[in-house]
Amino acid sequence: MDVEKETVFWGRVEHGDWTLYVVVHKDGRLCCVTVPGEVFEAMEMWIHQHHPGADLVFDPDVTRRCREELLEYLRGERRTFTMPLAPHGTPFQTRVWQTLMQIPYGEVWTYADLARAIGRPTAVRAVAAANGANPMPIVVPCHRVIGSDGTLTGYSGGLHIKAWLLELEGHRLWNGKRAVSSKEIAALTPRTRVVPAALQEQ
Repeated sequence: MDVEKETVFWGRVEHGDWTLYVVVHKDGRLCCVTVPGEVFEAMEMWIHQHHPGADLVFDPDVTRRCREELLEYLRGERRTFTMPLAPHGTPFQTRVWQTLMQIPYGEVWTYADLARAIGRPTAVRAVAAANGANPMPIVVPCHRVIGSDGTLTGYSGGLHIKAWLLELEGHRLWNGKRAVSSKEIAALTPRTRVVPAALQEQ
């Protein structure tokens, strides 16, 4: 008996100079988002790894909800996502990603906070690795996790992307003796400090 071949659907989100690609199942559940700047082939590689043999089909209707919510967020018009998700990862990774969803818009946690939240306070490195393997950045907000000393640390899409997302949510950046912005790519380093929005209000 022939097994029906799996089909997943992709769509494109355009925002300024940024292009993001989304991948959803036929029931509309999001399973992958590329970070701005990633090429189309990066999405294809993820599909081949996690859905080997699946057909990848462009479909603006199936992907519409995910694309619209992402665009609204990038425009500053949305703070939470309501699209259904279909995470593909190990049980530990999935637990970390589910916990990331608990970090509210406009707040930041440290990797240590995240490790404590999943009940594994000594697993900071493993938590950081799971954070970096997140297949649905922005929607699953791994950008809201910073170093224990308040530093920007790293981001798979580049520090300027993480910095831009944090600025969008009201945070500011500080490099030594001056404030910096996400546009100053050359000035951003993993040691750039994040000034949380909550502290600016004090």
